[in-house]
Amino acid sequence: MDDKPVVSARDAEFAINHLKELADNLLVATHVTNLAMISGAKKELTLVQVAPFFRMTFCWIVISLSKIVELWERFGVLATEEHRLEMRALLKEIRARRVEEVRNKVAAHLLDRSTREPMMPEELQPLVLNVVMGNDMHAFFRWLVLLEEPTDPTTVAGKLLRFRADILKAFPETRITA
Repeated sequence: MDDKPVVSARDAEFAINHLKELADNLLVATHVTNLAMISGAKKELTLVQVAPFFRMTFCWIVISLSKIVELWERFGVLATEEHRLEMRALLKEIRARRVEEVRNKVAAHLLDRSTREPMMPEELQPLVLNVVMGNDMHAFFRWLVLLEEPTDPTTVAGKLLRFRADILKAFPETRITA
């Protein structure tokens, strides 16, 4: 008996459009953060004004990375072997960054889902640093997407678009809305 989930054309359409949406989320979040950081460096915005941009984009990035894991669990069967290995490595890295923990503790909820208590700023910093993998924000955003080359296959966004291309090959009649 085959354990692979059956994927319908409707499911494939959902996956194709959401993979593009997730890649776009990473691109826009990176772009907005970059603009805020440039404005901060030029003293057009204060650090207090830049912080909400980062909070908003960081939370949206965490939610988007979490959705990648969910999407893979349902549609990973449609990836080619080459991209399957690449995506599994990406999922391993997302898990190592403890993205789901950040989503559950702060990005998608008012209260930490495990304690039912709010997280204090000093409790958040180690979680943020773990997702970023240190203090190098530029490296983190380059891992997500290169603004000058959003389809770069070495980035998260590029890998999503390659996985999307696999599904498009398997379901060429799919309606693309994103």
